[in-house]
Amino acid sequence: MMRASAARGRTQVIGVINTCMTFQVAVIVLFVAVRGGERLPQQLVRTLLAAGLCYALYRGAPWARWTTAVLYGFAGALGMVLLATDHDTVNAMTLFQFAMATSFLSCTVVLVLSRDVAAYFRRDTAVRSPPGQPRAPDKVQ
Repeated sequence: MMRASAARGRTQVIGVINTCMTFQVAVIVLFVAVRGGERLPQQLVRTLLAAGLCYALYRGAPWARWTTAVLYGFAGALGMVLLATDHDTVNAMTLFQFAMATSFLSCTVVLVLSRDVAAYFRRDTAVRSPPGQPRAPDKVQ
C-alpha cells in the first residue's frame, strides 16, 4: 500500500513519462515529414533508449530520476537558448520547439523539486505487519 504523497508522486512521474514519449513520437513524425526516413533507424534507437529510461522511472529507480532530470534540464535549457538566438519568423516548428523546451524544463522541476516525487522514489509505503501481528503505526511526516 502506497502513502498518499508517494501515490501523488507516482502520478507526477507518469505525467513525465507521458510527456517524454509523446515528444519522442512527435519528433519522429516531424523528422520523417520534413527530412524523410533517411535517419529513421537513429530516431528509433533514441526512442527505445528513452522508453527504457521511462521504464526505469516508472519502476522508481533513483538513477533514472536524476539522469532524466539532467538530460531534460540540459535539453530544455539548450532549446530555450537556441530559440532566443534564432531571430527568424515564428512558425509551427518554432512553436513546437518552444513547447518541447518548456515541457522538458517543467519535467525537470517536477523530478527535482516535488516532495511527492521524492516520496515515490524513496518507496514511501505504508508499513505492513506480518499476519497475526498488530499493525505498525504510520510514519509521521
